[in-house]
Amino acid sequence: MSSEKQKRESAPPTIHSHKRAEKAQYFLAEAVHNFNGTTEKELSLIVGDYVVVRQIAPNGWAEGECKGVAGWFPAAYVERRENIPPNKVFPQA
Repeated sequence: MSSEKQKRESAPPTIHSHKRAEKAQYFLAEAVHNFNGTTEKELSLIVGDYVVVRQIAPNGWAEGECKGVAGWFPAAYVERRENIPPNKVFPQA
């Protein structure tokens, strides 16, 4: 059983949008390990899922989107496949 301190230390970070770089470079990644998210902020992944990774935090968690759902997951559970500029991921109308 894990303590509250362990849960806080391993939880996905809270990053405010104003701290993100203006020239963010999203990239496509493929899940190489299953991950079962345990909170609404975490993104569950199945091996073979493709994720658009938006950012990677210093603590090893990544934030991204898969199948229309966004959340945090361990960055080590995915492998980069190709770079995608933000305007290719979310085309402007």
